Amino acid sequence: MPSSSAQKAIQRMKLESAMDLHRHLCQKTSTPVMEFHGKTRKSIEKENERLAAQLGTTAKDARDIQMGRAPASLPIETLNGTNGYVYLVRSSSHAKDIYKIGATNKTMQERLKGLNNTSTITPFRVQEAFFVESDPFELERRIHAELAKYRVNKQREFFKYPKSKILDVIKTVCEGGYTSREQFKQAREESLALHKEKQRFEAERLRPWSEAKSRYSTAIHQFDYIHNNPKPRPDYDPLYNYTSNDPAYTYEAEISLLDQLTAQLKADYKIEHAEYVKRNRRERTKFNTIVGAVVLFVIGLVIVR
Repeated sequence: MPSSSAQKAIQRMKLESAMDLHRHLCQKTSTPVMEFHGKTRKSIEKENERLAAQLGTTAKDARDIQMGRAPASLPIETLNGTNGYVYLVRSSSHAKDIYKIGATNKTMQERLKGLNNTSTITPFRVQEAFFVESDPFELERRIHAELAKYRVNKQREFFKYPKSKILDVIKTVCEGGYTSREQFKQAREESLALHKEKQRFEAERLRPWSEAKSRYSTAIHQFDYIHNNPKPRPDYDPLYNYTSNDPAYTYEAEISLLDQLTAQLKADYKIEHAEYVKRNRRERTKFNTIVGAVVLFVIGLVIVR
C-alpha cells in the first residue's frame, strides 16, 4: 500500500486532472469555469459529467478526446466532406421506442452538441452510428422513406419503431457499405493489442541495456550507505543517457562500457566501505572503553561508601 505522502500526491494529481478536464469541457461548451475552492474531487467530476452530457458523451470519453485518444464508445472517423454518419439517437425523456434517425458530415461529437441545445430536456445518447463513405444525407432520405409509416411527425425525424428493426432497415439501405460502432471498437482493440505487443517486444529487446543501466545506478547509490563518506556520490556518466535513433540497435558496445564503469564503482565502493568499517570499529572500541571506565569508576565509589 502506498505511504500516506504518496497517497496525498496521487489524490492531488487526480484533483488537478479533474480540474484540467473541467476547464476543457467549459471551453467546449462555452461555459464559465467554476470555482471549486474547498470542494471535493467528486463534486468536480459530477460537474464534468454534466458538461460532457451536453456534448453527448461521458467525462471519460471527453478525457480521451482531450488527450488525443480515440474513445471506446464513439467511432473514429476520417471525414472528407463527402462521407459522414447515419445515426440513431434517443433521449430518455421520450416515450418508449421513440428514436431520431439523422445524418451528418461532421463528427458525432459535433452533431450531438448541436442536438443537445437548451431546449432539450435530457440529452440525446447515441444508440448507433454508421460511418458511410457515400452521401449520408441521401441514405438518410432513403431510410426515412422506408420507415415513413412509423414517423411521429412529418416535420421531424422521430420514429416510433423498435430499435432492432430500425437498425435492420439502416443496414439494408446502406447495403453493407458502413462501419458500425462495434466494428470501430473492435478495430481499436485490435490496434491497441498490436501496440502492446510491439511495446512488449521493444521492452524485451532493450532489456539487457535497461539491466546494465540498473546495475550502474545501483552501484552509484551504494555510496549513500557509507556514513560520513568523504567521497561524494559520483555523477552519472553521459553514457547512461545514451539513446540510438536506430530502432534495431542492441546497445552491445554501450552495455560493455557501462559494465566496466559499474565494476570500477563497485571497486571504489569496497575500498570506501572497508575504510568506513575500520573507522567505525575504532570509534566503537573507543566509546566502549570510555563507558567501561566510567562504569568501573562508579562501582568503585559505591564500594568505598
